[in-house]
Amino acid sequence: MWITQLRSPFESITYLQQSLERRTYKLQKRIYQASSRGDVKAIRRLQKTLMNSWSAKCIAVRRVTQDNNGKNTAGVVAIAILPLQPRYR
Repeated sequence: MWITQLRSPFESITYLQQSLERRTYKLQKRIYQASSRGDVKAIRRLQKTLMNSWSAKCIAVRRVTQDNNGKNTAGVVAIAILPLQPRYR
């Protein structure tokens, strides 16, 4: 049996979020390393890659819709952060 078959849907969603964050973090780290080297061409290229990456877009949407605690929070009215299971019903 594959390990992915043993996971519940909520565990696989959490795993997906972690992998997206890991990919985005690695790209941001590469941008920082290029800036410390002073490699402007690499910085621009990596920034463009980050702006167009699907992982970064998913993280941005999640932060706007779930993690904001501001007055005009997008998402469910009067509930800023939903637990994992009610969010995916």
